[in-house]
Amino acid sequence: MNQLKLIHMMQIEPNIPSVSLRNIKCPVFVIGGDHDVILPAHTLDIYNNINEAYLWIVPKSGHATLQRYHNEFNQKVHDFFTHSYTKPHWDDWDK
Repeated sequence: MNQLKLIHMMQIEPNIPSVSLRNIKCPVFVIGGDHDVILPAHTLDIYNNINEAYLWIVPKSGHATLQRYHNEFNQKVHDFFTHSYTKPHWDDWDK
């Protein structure tokens, strides 16, 4: 029964108003798996409403992303804390 409640909560949460997310003034690293119980659409919505946000949606990954990809996660978190925020430029992806 608790497992069902937890899954239900993860599918509808976080229930944070977009205006609250837009009030965040520091860089944020938003992480999720493309097969996560927290829907990628929710993760993307969080990212889109935080001005200085980085996004990492891990392919072929569920809610255990941080454990399954711990080495890559540790490196990305290290980079997040040691480099200044730079707004992503989508035209840079093909370079």
